[in-house]
Amino acid sequence: MSGIIPLSPSPGSSKAERSITESVEKRECDRCSENIPIDKFKQRYEELMSVVDEIWESEQKGVLLPNNEEATNDEIRILSTMIPEFLRTFPNLIYPIPYLQIRYARLLSTLARTLSNTKEIIKNYTQAYSSFLSLNNNLSTPLTYSLAFELVNSHWDILRISKQLIEKRSNRKIGYENLGKSNRLKTSKQEYLDDGEIESYLKEGQDWIESCKDHLNDLAFTQHNHGYGSETKFNELELERWQRQFEELDIWFNYLY
Repeated sequence: MSGIIPLSPSPGSSKAERSITESVEKRECDRCSENIPIDKFKQRYEELMSVVDEIWESEQKGVLLPNNEEATNDEIRILSTMIPEFLRTFPNLIYPIPYLQIRYARLLSTLARTLSNTKEIIKNYTQAYSSFLSLNNNLSTPLTYSLAFELVNSHWDILRISKQLIEKRSNRKIGYENLGKSNRLKTSKQEYLDDGEIESYLKEGQDWIESCKDHLNDLAFTQHNHGYGSETKFNELELERWQRQFEELDIWFNYLY
């Protein structure tokens, strides 16, 4: 997902953030007898910022992501451990965890796409989407639409990768058989999606297309006087293209199995 992801509340979110903060301050820890103070979360977040603040400040100046592999991997390593810790310790805290999840998914998107990191991308975008939808009282926003669109893209990616792996495995098997070496075909350690996962990603991807359409309809209605009409038409055409691609993948996998 392109564009700058804000790391501080928008002007209209102070009321929501205040209510969330109050609920967290009063929430009793599920794993201990004491209340968890919000100060603990702020301390951990400040520790994160002390490491990545310079990178994120550069992003605000127009550099969207770290420009070298080492910096990217360092930030991925930090967020991959910190996000689960935040979710485990403060499960009711909506802000700013979803922003961190978006950041983490975007960083993973810069790496070579594999099944494992695409699963992580899908998981973090999905959790962030749910959080922002809740934060906005289930109302559509450009951000929730953008996340839904990213989830369409990510579901298509994971199915595309799976299709390529299956084709590669099939071609390798045919090659061995043509050489009369079918008994020597080694078992690959490559990760594959099972039938249930493929079916799930196919359904979820098409469900996200429908979610995108719903968001577009809502946004077109609420922003009709802000020049959103032409952009909506373009996005509708994009979603129609995605729908055809998912239908083609569905046919391919059904034929295979």
